[in-house]
Amino acid sequence: MANNKDFVKDSYMGAFKWIHLSKPFAFNSMEGKSVPVEPNTAGAKYSISWTLTAEEGAAFEAKCKEHFKARKAEDKKIKTDFGAVHGLKKNDDSTWSVTASRKSVNAKGEMAGVPVMNEYQDPMADLDLWDGSVGTAVFSMYPAPNPSSKKWGISLNLLKVQITEAVRGAEDSDFVKVERPQPKDPFGLPAAEAAKTEEVEYDEIPF
Repeated sequence: MANNKDFVKDSYMGAFKWIHLSKPFAFNSMEGKSVPVEPNTAGAKYSISWTLTAEEGAAFEAKCKEHFKARKAEDKKIKTDFGAVHGLKKNDDSTWSVTASRKSVNAKGEMAGVPVMNEYQDPMADLDLWDGSVGTAVFSMYPAPNPSSKKWGISLNLLKVQITEAVRGAEDSDFVKVERPQPKDPFGLPAAEAAKTEEVEYDEIPF
């Protein structure tokens, strides 16, 4: 059973990316990527990500390592050295990507969504959010083993999210909008003269 000391609460405030809060995702080995799935699918998780600068990412990793070191000193089941922060990745441009996630089914077999609220702290109904949405993510850091490498590290469990500035896609967002060309004047008037003609009121036209 997890010790309360295992969990350290932290938060991030800023712009988000890769927002998967409306439906959980799971890795599909056939497609080689994570895809939306039903909540009861094995490995299904809700998640949200953000970017840290080189300095911020290094400081966050150091904080996670410090927590791991403190828990390993007291928890005998942690038998390996620090492996990694699960959900933290250093990018080619020296920035860091952070992903906090939450399983869609908890240990008791119950559905477990992520509470999401709007800027008024009311439950947010429309969770179809795009990259660039702004808000706060609250998560906890806790020691956990990597199922593949068997090495222990720190996992980031998503607790709740507040969205203060939502970015959404329009129904026609998949299409390119081209400005409609101005219609040519059938009388061949110069643009300035044509504009003057359009300004003439009907009661000023002498019939």
